[in-house]
Amino acid sequence: MPKYIFVINGQNFKINFEGKIQKVGFYTTRRINNNDVGTAEKVALDLIRAELDGLVLNDRVDQPVVYVESVREVESFEGDLVPGSGFTWYDETNEENWLFNSFSSVSFAASALKEFVLDFGPWILD
Repeated sequence: MPKYIFVINGQNFKINFEGKIQKVGFYTTRRINNNDVGTAEKVALDLIRAELDGLVLNDRVDQPVVYVESVREVESFEGDLVPGSGFTWYDETNEENWLFNSFSSVSFAASALKEFVLDFGPWILD
């Protein structure tokens, strides 16, 4: 069965972080097995909606947006260092640094995970 990795971006989410409501965006990755890429995309987005249920404070006038930024078909998920759950959040209120904040947080998360796996991987696998 085909395997797909989706990079998904969410924008305009009002979320309560430590008692403060903030407008944030996120990047996340989902890995989906499915015979059809369109169905796989729907499954990925449905998983994200379910994970965010109860967290999103937006009203109907100011709704958040979620879209697939990229998708690629892979032979296997083995060796993929990107987690298949959770979110990398970024602050959308600082428009001047928006691109830097969003991409640097994703890069940091990926590099930190890779560094953790490389540094501690042999002990974890034993």
